[in-house]
Amino acid sequence: MKVNVEEISPIKKKVHVEVPEDHVAKEIDSFYDELKKKSKIKGFRPGKAPRSILERYFKDYTKGEVLQRLIQETFPKALSEISCSPVAPPAFDPQELEIGKPFRYAAIVEVKPEIKIEDYAGMNLEGKKEDVGDEELEERLKSLQNLHAQLKQGVCALQAPVDSLVSNWAYMVMTALAWNLKAWLALQLPEQPGRWAEQHREQKQAILTMEFKTFVNAFMRLPCQIIRTSRRLVYRLLSWNPWQPVFFRLLDVLRC
Repeated sequence: MKVNVEEISPIKKKVHVEVPEDHVAKEIDSFYDELKKKSKIKGFRPGKAPRSILERYFKDYTKGEVLQRLIQETFPKALSEISCSPVAPPAFDPQELEIGKPFRYAAIVEVKPEIKIEDYAGMNLEGKKEDVGDEELEERLKSLQNLHAQLKQGVCALQAPVDSLVSNWAYMVMTALAWNLKAWLALQLPEQPGRWAEQHREQKQAILTMEFKTFVNAFMRLPCQIIRTSRRLVYRLLSWNPWQPVFFRLLDVLRC
């Protein structure tokens, strides 16, 4: 696999990836093998349709699926190879997928700018001391209790800093929708025992401390194509980001 990087700006890079033709052919063959087992074509028993018939019916569908698979498989490796950590989902620009030829695509990614801090040695800084009273401390503790109650066991409404149950309810809803969504998602993620336990704990902690803008781009602004078939709706993601495996684990928990 060939990877080249083009600098667009201090915060944007264009990553060019070329997947070898043998890898492309292997992925296409593998997909047709899977398709052969699942497809039902009139005149052929399940799993017995020849490749030429499958290509006639599913050629365009196969190209689209294999293209997505190749990007999802190779892009994380390309980022690792160039030591690049995007801060937002990339914008992909794939070329046409053709059998017997390498597959090329480009992705524009946003990265953190390199900030150099100079001439800071010897600066005089004045510290400011704030006195925290018992009332402020108690109010903060009750606020934290509310957050845990909303996320764990319902609403601790009687401790909300308002004067009626209706106001308590409105306060809970606004608070939960405004900034509890990220924490709720993190707490819902399961921690599988075994070799993945440590990684799952690190992912949960990363989401809890993630900036909200990054959270929105990773888990909410997911471009999706909706395909209606005779019996079901198929949701096909049109872009990839490093948090999608976590997103799919959450879907399993919610049984979506």
